[in-house]
Amino acid sequence: MTLLKRQWFFGGVTALGVFLLAWLAGEALVFFTCGKQISMFPRYVAPAQYGEFRIRRNEPSSRYRHKSYDGQWEFRINRQGFRADRDFSYDKAPGVKRVLVLGDSFAAGYEVGQADSFSAQLEIILRGRGLSAEVINSGVSGFSTAEELVFLEQEGLKYHPDAVVLAYFTNDPEDNVRAGIYGLQAGRLTILRKDYLPYVDVRGFLEKIPLYRWLGENSYLHNYLNSAVTLYVKEFLRRKNAGAMMRAEAEARQAEDIEAYQSDLTLALLQKIAEVCRQNQLYFVLMDIPVMLLDQPVPEMIPSLPRDPRFHAAADTTLEMLPVLGPYHARGEILYRPHGKRHWTEISHRLAAEKLADLMEKKL
Repeated sequence: MTLLKRQWFFGGVTALGVFLLAWLAGEALVFFTCGKQISMFPRYVAPAQYGEFRIRRNEPSSRYRHKSYDGQWEFRINRQGFRADRDFSYDKAPGVKRVLVLGDSFAAGYEVGQADSFSAQLEIILRGRGLSAEVINSGVSGFSTAEELVFLEQEGLKYHPDAVVLAYFTNDPEDNVRAGIYGLQAGRLTILRKDYLPYVDVRGFLEKIPLYRWLGENSYLHNYLNSAVTLYVKEFLRRKNAGAMMRAEAEARQAEDIEAYQSDLTLALLQKIAEVCRQNQLYFVLMDIPVMLLDQPVPEMIPSLPRDPRFHAAADTTLEMLPVLGPYHARGEILYRPHGKRHWTEISHRLAAEKLADLMEKKL
């Protein structure tokens, strides 16, 4: 080895050593300062072509684990991108009643096991009551009402559901603007774009690198940095799309109020989903997932759905989970994970499944 090559070699080894030491120091710093709040929840998504639209779905045929201070949970995704241990064909057997669940990470069942999501529990309860039922959990972390509408119209209807459950959470209005798929023009719901794949290709490329995938499932520092970047990008996209949408709506709206626009857009999307369900004779349940304010001196829950009665009137039935969960919260039951991303625990999923089963049994 020549002197120059030797210098390059030792220089590279030194640089790598310094980088590794710095990374380990960063890991230690993040772990000891905020380790309890760091969640190692890789979001493995892939592009999906639904009609003329291209949006996200869970990475088909994937298997992985989520970890946080509160535990670890396995995810098994079928070939359609649903969290399930079996595949679903478009055709259904005679006598089978299907329930299609739409939603984000709460519907997907983040921070609970495969069999503990309210979708899985709902199927178990309905079958236990003698109903031949199949429940399809199409939840995708970060999904907006806009993406749920696209999925329902372009793909979900192909499974011939008899009922649709939409799990609504407080950040849905922001996600709808961020997606930029639909907007309001002269007060009417209008398609603005037919693709929403936020950095899916980049993430997909990186996740094919074994080291990057391992860091996503095991590194505190990696997930801390990833969360910071994700929050920045999400807020950037929301404000960018909101500005463009509201300029297009300027003739009909005098006050450029982003929050009011988000609310109006979300209401229009829910009403459109209700219209699709009515046209296809589907029982539509809008389930409100309360927000748990754990950082208050006395933790409390508040509804996610706005008080505007038009939101509650959009569906055939609005299932408000606050009255259901309230008595258990008062008794000190742990209904939301205290760390990580603070999703529902198994108790909340079970309670939701029981209430949904009561509704479905009467209608189906």
